[in-house]
Amino acid sequence: MANEYDMFVFATPVYWYSMSGKMKAFFDRLSDCVRIEKETGRKLRGKSMAVLSNSKDQISYPSLFKAFELSADYLGMTYCGQLHTWTSGGEIPKEVQKSIHAFAPNLSPSLLCLLFCALSNFTK
Repeated sequence: MANEYDMFVFATPVYWYSMSGKMKAFFDRLSDCVRIEKETGRKLRGKSMAVLSNSKDQISYPSLFKAFELSADYLGMTYCGQLHTWTSGGEIPKEVQKSIHAFAPNLSPSLLCLLFCALSNFTK
């Protein structure tokens, strides 16, 4: 997988000021993998990483993103930033839509489409 993509975008709901348990388990297994399978870890060097988070709150927590920033640094990846989104009354607020478009240059067009689809699923 590391050979096939130049950018990895991690999307997670915010649970107790942090990433989801499934995302945390993924990063735990990834760190095990790159220590044991050093060649796999080296394939991630020079790749890019971005993070998308979502919750019902407008507040973004720096502690959530710090883990991703440190992981990117450890793996030799370029950290392209993060975007926190939220929903209100089952809708994506205009403010969030604007922030998505402002963040879009960090992502490919196909990823932007996926982001809107993912947000739509959060509202259900």
